[in-house]
Amino acid sequence: MVGNLPYNISSKLIKKFILSTYRCAIIMVQKEMGLRLLAKINSKDYSAFSALCQYSLSVSKIIEINETAFIPQPKVRSTLLFLEKKDIAFNEGYEKFLKLIFLSRRKTILNNLKNNYDPKLIIQSLVSLGFKKTSRAQELSPTQLFSLYESLSKLC
Repeated sequence: MVGNLPYNISSKLIKKFILSTYRCAIIMVQKEMGLRLLAKINSKDYSAFSALCQYSLSVSKIIEINETAFIPQPKVRSTLLFLEKKDIAFNEGYEKFLKLIFLSRRKTILNNLKNNYDPKLIIQSLVSLGFKKTSRAQELSPTQLFSLYESLSKLC
């Protein structure tokens, strides 16, 4: 699949791609969306959406494109990305979990999840996976976040 995505709905279209039968895509997105998709842990751009996409996809930047390359000239820069699906089934529960765990970036995982999970089970899962009780969502990789999701799902 190849496309120049409408910037205002690119996250919805990327999720549709994850759910589709297509294996790979080359897409142009607004630079800021590209930063979210490529974000590293502990960066300001790392979010629930970053973790979901990086868990489901291999994302690589092809090129950044200046606004001067277009006529008429937009007010934003663009990024051309290559997306390739990993052999992982989409998990709607994991997506909901990510939204909860990233609810407030400055809060710990425990504080973000305690309204939906037993705090003792959250601590038990964190410790059993080798994480600190004070860990924050942005400190964990997409794979580590999925391991925490699986652990809590088994306990609850």
